[in-house]
Amino acid sequence: MKPRQHRKFDPSYLAATKLAELGYCETRMVLARRIGPRATQEQRKARRAGQAEHERFDRQVRSAHNYASTQDRRCFIATAVYGADDQRTQQLRDWRDAVLSHSVPGRLVIRTYYALSPWIARLLVRLPPLQGPVRTALDHFRHGLTDWNTQGDPHEHDS
Repeated sequence: MKPRQHRKFDPSYLAATKLAELGYCETRMVLARRIGPRATQEQRKARRAGQAEHERFDRQVRSAHNYASTQDRRCFIATAVYGADDQRTQQLRDWRDAVLSHSVPGRLVIRTYYALSPWIARLLVRLPPLQGPVRTALDHFRHGLTDWNTQGDPHEHDS
């Protein structure tokens, strides 16, 4: 099968949807071509409100239906220090999922952490005396998350 050839944008090209619009309103088509798409302030406001409502609903559905099946259980260093099912480990996972994963810099931090942390976790398992200082550092970090956990999260005051 021949690879599909990509065409350069041709301003004289008329898409089928634009052709169908001609049957709807020729004047609208001419004006849109001449001055570009225009929206009133009311239309822009309605569009923003609709997009915000869609995003809110999408977050609600994802948290209600997909959280348990898609939650990432990895948290190498906290697992090596606290254990996989400890509430303190879960607090760090929750923070990662709710805060870090929603931004490009946060996802970069997560990617870097997953590149380095398995090695550090193996070191912590092999050298248990290192777990104390790491546990202390993680505890300080976790307590710094209380600003994020102002909603009464059950992990908030674990030690």
